[in-house]
Amino acid sequence: MEKKIYKAILDTMSDLVKVGISKDRRNAQQGYNFRGIDDMYNVVSPILVKNKIVILPEVIEWKQTERTTKSGNGLIYTAIKVSYHLICTEDNSEHIITTYGEAMDSADKSTNKAMSAAYKYAFIQVFCIPTKGEDNDADSTTAEESLPQLPKEFYHEADQAKSLIELQAVCVEWKKHLSQAQLSALRDYYHKREQEGLK
Repeated sequence: MEKKIYKAILDTMSDLVKVGISKDRRNAQQGYNFRGIDDMYNVVSPILVKNKIVILPEVIEWKQTERTTKSGNGLIYTAIKVSYHLICTEDNSEHIITTYGEAMDSADKSTNKAMSAAYKYAFIQVFCIPTKGEDNDADSTTAEESLPQLPKEFYHEADQAKSLIELQAVCVEWKKHLSQAQLSALRDYYHKREQEGLK
């Protein structure tokens, strides 16, 4: 008997080709755009339901070590190996995919972040999720292209901050001069510095 999970995966790919998931999140410090885990959930979840696919994660390996930043602060580094069971509810047929996730955090969220990374990249590859769907207007400007840049002067001041309190003061001052769209990049920068261990 033919396993229906593969037809369900193909149907999911067909739906995702139409909508895509754009890289409209911005890592301000390192200057690249990315697709956030919430973007993945919001787009993929209803399509999985439609095509009757259940996803069950299983952590196979988990390793955690402590590292030190250049400034002497501690970071928790987590590496995991995860198997995702893709099950079609029509006939209970199953396919398993295995991938890895890595993340660092100064507190207790490195495992959560590693799980998110593993999920996101596993399903980007399995379902070949494009950054732009076929249904999008080819003449329109994508979110990635129109993302605003923060002024160089901001980075010069913010990079000098030795603590989160100092960084907050810089951000509060610059918020008065930034557009609504630029505030997202400002938050991304702040969270990046926090993740790197700034306290």
